Amino acid sequence: MFILGDKNKMEQLLIIFIDNAVKYSKSGTITVTVDADSMHAVIKVMDEGIGISESDAQKIFERFYRVDKARSRAAGGFGLGLNIARIIVVRHGGTVSVKPRSPHGSIFTVRLPLYR
Repeated sequence: MFILGDKNKMEQLLIIFIDNAVKYSKSGTITVTVDADSMHAVIKVMDEGIGISESDAQKIFERFYRVDKARSRAAGGFGLGLNIARIIVVRHGGTVSVKPRSPHGSIFTVRLPLYR
């Protein structure tokens, strides 16, 4: 089984999620896992950073959206990374989601179709 996709875009996708986790996790662990179910590769990036509210999770993949304006300014960027990541995933036939991680942090999940 394999993922059919643009190698450079897949690298960019991972860089975006890992960079985002590092940026918003001043300490703690960042974990990246790759697994598969019967139809999808499942990539998860889990951090112990500032976390995300349910309302922000609905908007975080929008262009120029930043969860905490003051903290985001200090971290740098324009609020485009996660939007670009979503576009890459969708163009490869996949889905992307985020949810809070207990007790703090976030879990970003990418599901990409597998081919045989």
